[in-house]
Amino acid sequence: MTPQDQTSTNVSSRKPLISVFGSAGPKPGSSDYGQAQALGTSLGESGFDVLTGGYAGVMEAVSRGANEAGARVLGATCEAIINFRPGICANDWVTEEVKTETLLKRLGLVTSMCDAVIVLPGGVGTLVELALVWNSIMIGELPQVPIIAIGEPWSEVLAAMNNPAFLAPEYFAMVVWAPDTEAAMKHLRTLVPCTIMDVS
Repeated sequence: MTPQDQTSTNVSSRKPLISVFGSAGPKPGSSDYGQAQALGTSLGESGFDVLTGGYAGVMEAVSRGANEAGARVLGATCEAIINFRPGICANDWVTEEVKTETLLKRLGLVTSMCDAVIVLPGGVGTLVELALVWNSIMIGELPQVPIIAIGEPWSEVLAAMNNPAFLAPEYFAMVVWAPDTEAAMKHLRTLVPCTIMDVS
């Protein structure tokens, strides 16, 4: 075989990128903000990089914790949200802002770029993010990655979904529930390698 006939393969390594979903509501000093910041710290100290929606609340807290622990922090911002809330911008702990035009493109980005997903308590937007990544993996549109939902609210949501008449057991099992961030990190370290090898 001549050199011209050979196909070159490039292998590179990187830190795993973890998407974290959650509410924009929690303020600094609240228990929800503290929980999210502690999660971000644990992610950074464990060698993970972080991707969030880039704005306030849980997104800010996770970004802050991860940034202060030395992690790369991506924030997916959206022109449509900026138009809806003039003056809003990426939080101060985002190291790389990824700008999108529409909410749907932002949702696509935060659900498709990651090596795992962690879902903290949140509202309708957080529920949409969880449902989108879960369903996209179910139908094979996205590769299967771990999904970990933290906290009692998600326990109740998952209990309501646990009906084989509507959702096959193998699909239901795609989401792992954790009572707190410590348990979630234990699952994550078991499910995701510390280094991702990309082949091109």
